[in-house]
Amino acid sequence: MDKEAITKIRNDFPILKQKINGNRLAYLDNAATMQMPVPILHKINSFYQTSYANVHRSVDTLGFNATKQYEEARGKVASFINAADTNEIIFTSGCTDSLNLVAATYGEQNIHEQDEIVLTIMEHHSNLLPWQQLAKRKGAILKYIDLTESQTLDLDDVKKKITAKTKIVAIAHASNILGMMNPIEEVIKIAHQVGAVVVVDGAQAVSHFPVDVQKMDADFYAFSGHKMLAPTGIGVLYGKKQLLDQMTPYRFGGEMIGNVTKYNATWADLPQKFEAGTPNIVGAIGFSLNIYGYHNYFWSIAVIVALQIVWSLMTVLIYSDVIHTPYGLLLLLYFVIVLVRNLEDTYKLNKEYVNIQIHIEILNKRIKELERVHKKIKEIDGGD
Repeated sequence: MDKEAITKIRNDFPILKQKINGNRLAYLDNAATMQMPVPILHKINSFYQTSYANVHRSVDTLGFNATKQYEEARGKVASFINAADTNEIIFTSGCTDSLNLVAATYGEQNIHEQDEIVLTIMEHHSNLLPWQQLAKRKGAILKYIDLTESQTLDLDDVKKKITAKTKIVAIAHASNILGMMNPIEEVIKIAHQVGAVVVVDGAQAVSHFPVDVQKMDADFYAFSGHKMLAPTGIGVLYGKKQLLDQMTPYRFGGEMIGNVTKYNATWADLPQKFEAGTPNIVGAIGFSLNIYGYHNYFWSIAVIVALQIVWSLMTVLIYSDVIHTPYGLLLLLYFVIVLVRNLEDTYKLNKEYVNIQIHIEILNKRIKELERVHKKIKEIDGGD
């Protein structure tokens, strides 16, 4: 990737044009959230200026058009992860909200005393705390699958921990801390053999490689938009229709009801049953634009980040490595910050305005492109 191509991509991110203390901003906090490119910003602005209205309630032209765009967004997301039915896509406020929804609905209805909930030891708090608290409320048993010495999921332990008493298995599809992709299909197969339901946290996976929920046979799959160049406050819960149909809602209000009397109520059909109140309409529309038109930004940004840091702060060393596991190949870019050893060095790094979060980022499988970038970095850095 030449300098002209890098400049073109940088120009799609207005925030990167600013200078602080005379230094060009280099944003490396993508594990926490990603900046939005101009096309998505323009789409959001255009919606507010030309189509803004509430959905599923107004019969005027603006309301009709807003509803149409919102539901088209749902359809695009369904296609993106190959859901069998558009109604299997529930818009939420993020991956955390999606996981809590499953715990508060399916979990509350189906977990009883002495039932087992199985997690892995690598889970993010968002996929740990909802199940931990559910187990405490219900008197259920919480179990954790361990890792091997090479820090990969221990499949032998998977087979030991998942038993006939297991009702729910919650697992991350990919870990940005350990830099690996879990053998999701194999874990799901083991869980389904004992009748357990599998909840997959896809927050660190769906932006980096194709996800096919039907092929993996996931019961639930959760992810966020803001880690995929979309606005904050928008997320997705995929659930198999037969499971979602059986679940009762845990948030109540407008647009999720079928009929209401003074003392009783019935619920709307999927997906509105789980989308009480006014949803994040703009977030959903922005998200849907991103997942098709701008998916290639992910690998491009990774390349830019690698070159920016070498050019702007020579004390930062970048190493790239290829991690081989029995379950696939993920290319990792390790950011090793040599001078971040004490507060003085951290301040110096901040003065150069490199906003960094110490995370190991999973990059998608653009191996050949990133290997060429790694070669260029080594040349710039003197071959070390």
